[in-house]
Amino acid sequence: MRKGTKSSLFSAFTPTKIDAVQGKNNFVVVDGGHLLHKVVWRRNMNFGDIATSYLAYLQSHYRSNVAVVFDGYGLERAPKVQNTFDEQTYIHHKR
Repeated sequence: MRKGTKSSLFSAFTPTKIDAVQGKNNFVVVDGGHLLHKVVWRRNMNFGDIATSYLAYLQSHYRSNVAVVFDGYGLERAPKVQNTFDEQTYIHHKR
C-alpha cells in the first residue's frame, strides 16, 4: 500500500486560487499528474492530438509562463516495488 506522507517541500507552499494570480507577471509550475485529469482524451487520438490538447489547456488557463512537472519514481523506487520489497523483507525476517 502506498504511504500517504507529503514531502516537506509540499508544506512550504501556500495554496492559491488561479484567479488571484492570473493577469500578473507570474510563473506557474503545474503538477503533470493533476493535469492528466484535466484534459479529456477522445477515442482514437494520436500522440500529436493529445499533446495539442494539453498545450491548448495550458495556454488558455496559464498563458505562456508555465512549466509542467511530472514527478515520478524510477522503476527501482516505485512505491509498489518498494512496498513489495518491504513486505518480502518482513516475511523473510519473520520466518
